[in-house]
Amino acid sequence: MIFINHIKSAKSAKEYYSQHISPGDYFNKDSAEMKGVWHGRGAEMLGLKGEVEQADFFRLCENINPATGEQLTPRTNDDRRVLTDITLDAPKSVTLAYELGGDNGGGDSRILTAMRESARETMAEIEAAVQTRVRKDGADTDRPTGNMIWAEHVHRTTRPVDGIPDAQLHIHATVLNATFDSVEGKWKAIQLGDIVRDKGYYQAAFHSRLASKLKDLGYGIEKDGRSFKLAGIERSTVEKFSRRTAVIEAEAERLGARDPAVKRNLGRKTRERKGKDRATMPELRAEWDSRLTPQERLAINTAGGGWAKGDAAITPAQAKEYALEHSFQNASAVSEKRLKAEALAYAVGSVKPEDVADIAQHREVIARQHDGQLFTTTKTVLRDEVAMLEFAKGGQRKFSPFIKTLDDKALAGLSAEQTKAALHVLTSRDTVTGVVGKAGTGKTRMMRTTVDAIEGESGKQVFVFAPSSQASRGVLKKEGFSNAETLEMLLRNEKLQEQTKGQVLWVDEAGLISSRDMRRLMDVAKKGDNRVILSGDYTQHSSVEAGDALRLLEKEAGVRLARLTEIRRQTDPRYKKAVEAIAQGSGKAAQKGFDALDDMGSIIEAKGEERHAMLVAIT
Repeated sequence: MIFINHIKSAKSAKEYYSQHISPGDYFNKDSAEMKGVWHGRGAEMLGLKGEVEQADFFRLCENINPATGEQLTPRTNDDRRVLTDITLDAPKSVTLAYELGGDNGGGDSRILTAMRESARETMAEIEAAVQTRVRKDGADTDRPTGNMIWAEHVHRTTRPVDGIPDAQLHIHATVLNATFDSVEGKWKAIQLGDIVRDKGYYQAAFHSRLASKLKDLGYGIEKDGRSFKLAGIERSTVEKFSRRTAVIEAEAERLGARDPAVKRNLGRKTRERKGKDRATMPELRAEWDSRLTPQERLAINTAGGGWAKGDAAITPAQAKEYALEHSFQNASAVSEKRLKAEALAYAVGSVKPEDVADIAQHREVIARQHDGQLFTTTKTVLRDEVAMLEFAKGGQRKFSPFIKTLDDKALAGLSAEQTKAALHVLTSRDTVTGVVGKAGTGKTRMMRTTVDAIEGESGKQVFVFAPSSQASRGVLKKEGFSNAETLEMLLRNEKLQEQTKGQVLWVDEAGLISSRDMRRLMDVAKKGDNRVILSGDYTQHSSVEAGDALRLLEKEAGVRLARLTEIRRQTDPRYKKAVEAIAQGSGKAAQKGFDALDDMGSIIEAKGEERHAMLVAIT
């Protein structure tokens, strides 16, 4: 696992280093104490080599060149980001083999070498991708620099539970906020936004490197979610050394918190302080060993002996095919790094980053640059998009309107905007039509009234679907759509397709539908002679993510969509005006909306743990 933590202000950075990063994970009484080590081309440029000295680290926190005593980068603001801590975790089974494995149960020291090498290779890949902002002469871009200053600190334990920590091998790769811009010839703040964005890829790359090295040492590797585990070491054994996780899960259960991000911050809230009288590593190993049964001890000791074979090998070609097949189920296009991450996670232990580096050159892939990233799609996705667009375009003016005359009372209770949207649908002659409505605009109420009018005036039955079970069986059924089902149910269930033949298919939350599923929906509609009504909001999603299909239908196929923009959920006119501005998505209007909420005292600023505790309290 990779965790990224940004630290602001020199004071906070020094405290973070002293309390969490520098040697102190129960090493101060152990002859095996591990000092921090400098890495990176930026560190070399400053003459920083070998062991990390606190004085040098603190000078960098203060934005001072340790060699010259001069200011390093141009700006030293009080709240500037000082460092970014990238934590690379080993799977728990790997930790147990390192601490308690080996021929005599004294631990397999080879694992630490594999861990450090994997971390350094991953950080070298990150270093090659770092950038700095360019604002000179009115420019507003980022420029690659390819150098950074980072310190490696190896830790071997978690925070204590009841005074005793569990084993957990991990590395803190602490990146200082400075990089040398060779074009301008000076040190500047480092730009790590792309690294954070692509964290999933770097995590997969780190795991693939570590798993491959461990496999070479004789360990069997088994896929475990997005990571891996050592074959032969059971989950029940691992759970004995995951007491911090159990504490966090118990607290999350008590608070009703399910969001992974909230749970991570509960970790900070619930952790115990490290005691002053810390046990030595030999003492801790003895305590950890006492938790094991003879069978568990034997499994850990022999895990590297080659008897536990692990998963069957996967070839690079198979990994790439899997990634291409699974990465576009909920998106029209994904970044190259996300595509590579999918391949690496699938083939962990068999495939390394260099084995899938050419995935964008695959015969099925179409690759284009977009906003500084290389995005990919496939010829299959493109064919799906063309097919759905042709169906929608070819179905224009094909049918009679749903209504010829309408009772004045049929649309009673709707606002003027809602009435206009309802009439747009009711008078449409197209196979595919719909409504774009943002949250809070009364879309569901308009939908209920329009469905009643269609069924009452045209004699057609309207079957309602949504991409997710929460939206279909939860929200829609609560709103009176008793026959609401998931879209996937319609796409897979031939009996349901037969039942809906010649009727109307209304799909809500259509902004979440990928091109693949939209093409499948159009195939069902073509086969069943259905009319399709789509409602949702594709503006919630970027043009390359899931939801692109609805935008494409409007922009490329000419599907006419009514719009609901008036926020009706808020009754306070001040809130209503602010939310309407924010609903525009971005830019000056949205900023005015946030400013208005701030003026009303509706925006509360809170730091770190306080903020997360407040979020948990209202979850």
